[in-house]
Amino acid sequence: MPLMMPVTMRKRRRRKMIKLKGKDTLVASSVFTRRDLLKTIWPGIVAFTAGPLMAGCERFRHEKYACSSNKLGIVEIIVNDDRAGASVTVTKVTGDTVMTIGNITDDEMIMANDQLVLIINRNSGVMQATAGKVTSYITCEKTLFTM
Repeated sequence: MPLMMPVTMRKRRRRKMIKLKGKDTLVASSVFTRRDLLKTIWPGIVAFTAGPLMAGCERFRHEKYACSSNKLGIVEIIVNDDRAGASVTVTKVTGDTVMTIGNITDDEMIMANDQLVLIINRNSGVMQATAGKVTSYITCEKTLFTM
């Protein structure tokens, strides 16, 4: 019998009676239906295709820059969404402010609000902060958490 059958046809299992030591014994034959075959190989197919796809997914990303003491009073910068136009929380000594990411690449992030423009090197953690006409360079420690 062919292994692949049209969907409309269903194969019934045949059962045979054999004699073992003088007693009749019912033994199932080795004929599989398409449904039985799918039941046995479906978990393997799912694991084989979904595993590599899920390995590349990043569901959550949290970037945090903890800065050393500076003139502007910036303590830390928290980035939860690393896309242009997303909001960033900047914690200062005086309180929290919200800034908007203007441009972002793998190496650099530029964000601004009314009083302050920040350019962060995402590899080294060095930040260029411009408030009015005063520009200062601040060294920050980057922490990246992904899930």
